[in-house]
Amino acid sequence: MTDKQACIDACIEAAKAADNCAAVCSGDAQKLDCVRVCMDCAAIGWLCASLTSRQSPLASELCSICEKACRACAEECERFDDECCKACAQACRQCSQACSVT
Repeated sequence: MTDKQACIDACIEAAKAADNCAAVCSGDAQKLDCVRVCMDCAAIGWLCASLTSRQSPLASELCSICEKACRACAEECERFDDECCKACAQACRQCSQACSVT
């Protein structure tokens, strides 16, 4: 698997996990920041996967932003013990690592 394909796959997994986490946590007033960060991470992850898969000249810049968004999302989600937060944090850590090498 190429670095670019690993990045695409990791972005998709992180975006799915972040979308799920935002949906599950959306009713909890204690997790407003978690929901916001997850929504940002998901949006950026989907876009990063799309731009990278079509070899956009903007993909490398967006990968850098995606790496930062995933790192921030993982840090926020790690504050909670919910399964969705743990899964999101793990997927975001993997995405952050994959995006940092593309």
